[in-house]
Amino acid sequence: MSTIKYILIVILFIIISSFIFSINKEATVPIYLTVSEYLKITGLSDEPRLDLYADVSNWLSWVEDDLDFSVESNIQYTIGVDFDVLDPDDWTEEILNDLLKFHKIIIQDPQGNTVIEKEGESGNGTSGTLQPGNDKYKLTFKLWVWGGIVFTFTEGQIGNIQITVSSI
Repeated sequence: MSTIKYILIVILFIIISSFIFSINKEATVPIYLTVSEYLKITGLSDEPRLDLYADVSNWLSWVEDDLDFSVESNIQYTIGVDFDVLDPDDWTEEILNDLLKFHKIIIQDPQGNTVIEKEGESGNGTSGTLQPGNDKYKLTFKLWVWGGIVFTFTEGQIGNIQITVSSI
């Protein structure tokens, strides 16, 4: 019986000690979340290229094609656009110059507001400051069919458009 008393005393001592030395105070420990800056182009249209189609009735008019893309960001940003003409061996200097001078690139937001309008070699190919979010844009490329320039191409690529999204 003394062994049972001894075990009960030890158990009672442990229980009382646990209550006496336990901490009854509550505290809030803050944990801060840091989200890295991100900025990316997504949702580029299914079509991998812009196709310009012109026939004889388009002489002295614009031919165009467009594509859609989105920009996802949590920071302010700008959009830039540039058009580089390819330089095939069989093109004359006049064709290269006409492609550089007589094209137009327009980027619009979903409400139809123009974000960028770059005409030929002149014009600014950079937007103003744009706010964070997930925004959809429409890029339209136009080529002026002047003097029959389009009719010198039967098919193939005439250049590359580069869209750049940069943080401020």
